[in-house]
Amino acid sequence: MNILEAIRNDDLKQVVACVEDGNMEQHSEQDLQYAAEFREGVYAEALERIQKLHPEIESVVDRWPVEAYFQEHWDYPGKWYTIVAIPEECKSREALVDAIVSDTLKQRGISAAERGVGDGLTTAEEEERSMKTKKKGNNWTAYYDPETGRYFAEIMYTSREGREQYDYEITQDIYSRLGTFADDTDNERLIRTAKRTYSFENTMYGTLGPERTVWDEEANEAMQAAVRKQEKRKEKR
Repeated sequence: MNILEAIRNDDLKQVVACVEDGNMEQHSEQDLQYAAEFREGVYAEALERIQKLHPEIESVVDRWPVEAYFQEHWDYPGKWYTIVAIPEECKSREALVDAIVSDTLKQRGISAAERGVGDGLTTAEEEERSMKTKKKGNNWTAYYDPETGRYFAEIMYTSREGREQYDYEITQDIYSRLGTFADDTDNERLIRTAKRTYSFENTMYGTLGPERTVWDEEANEAMQAAVRKQEKRKEKR
């Protein structure tokens, strides 16, 4: 029994045994629970795809150990935080699901042609071709403009107290990692590591500076143009 199964079965003795046998002592029980829930969600998604063609298959194969689902993230106030995310080898959640589907079918002796999915480790060129032009979370939206090769993101909070909006020009690496974290606030933390281009603050509590601030006029205009182009493409569909 591995540590995830022990947690799911509420078997404290087995959890302790797993910790003593491995190097899991640096992760809290809550972190391990988050990892278990995150992996179960990925497994369910992979199994749903598998069972459309092979309903007799009831479990999946994951080549990555639980440790691969933890990443260390440096954040305010100057300390390392452990977050749950997809393994670093996979560029997206979709690539991770592809890998699990492929490995599961491969173990069952199903041919590569019938598997019809990649191994989750795409080349830079394949990743670029498959890159989506928009990603969205609870309070953030990220955009990719294929015409300019630039990436942008905005974080927005709205409530009865008012509205706050912060825009950033992000990197391809940041864009590819967005949406891969179990906790959506980790996506916001990642976006905030990039260059801010615009901010808007108007709440009942007042602001610390000007209501609107353009930090980078060229980048701000480029993001607005990218958003407009995406909206026009959406209208044509």
